[in-house]
Amino acid sequence: MKVILSTVTILFLVCAGPAARASLIVNGSFESGPSLGPSLAIVVPKPSSPTISPFAITGWEVTVEEVDYIQSGAFSGFFTDNSGLLAQDGIRFIDLTGGDDGFATIQQTVMLQVGMFYQLDFWIGGSDRFLQYGDAGDPGVVVSISGLADTTASGSRSAPNDWQLNTLNFVAQEKFTTIAFSGLQQDLCCYIGLDNVSLRKVPEPSSVLLIGVGLAGMMRRR
Repeated sequence: MKVILSTVTILFLVCAGPAARASLIVNGSFESGPSLGPSLAIVVPKPSSPTISPFAITGWEVTVEEVDYIQSGAFSGFFTDNSGLLAQDGIRFIDLTGGDDGFATIQQTVMLQVGMFYQLDFWIGGSDRFLQYGDAGDPGVVVSISGLADTTASGSRSAPNDWQLNTLNFVAQEKFTTIAFSGLQQDLCCYIGLDNVSLRKVPEPSSVLLIGVGLAGMMRRR
């Protein structure tokens, strides 16, 4: 039986291959970390010493202020159905709102291949249930990649649990690359969720089409 692949199918397979690989980010959905207790939320502070904090979130380092480490169902009192805030992936996520001295920053260092293309995906969460504190505007995150300029990404607050996907493509400039996420908002209230962070190597944009066309030509000759 002959199997004939169309050019579109070949391109899909070529492009989908790298995307199917495991993420280079450790604990990208923040599922591994300390117990959250009955309140389903704890504050993870910036470490005051080089030692590992007992409240550390696996794979991540809090470098500025503090982050709220949250489990789905937390803050249910703000919801008429008592559902509470919900993670975008799994059951845990973080809030980058920070504290009185500014927004929170969390980061992770990964090993990349210099000169290769990478795709960073992450979800920003917002909720219209917390606007009773005032109009804080849409939640935002500043993404810093060592060796590159900072990039601002945004979400929205149009639903009780509003998660927005953001994608950033870049060429690695350093072998050991630090990827940091910082909160950004008009004031220090409400909620800036971060969840489901993934990083994968992808083909150079111009090479994808060339590979697909080459494979299609080979199929026609056969």
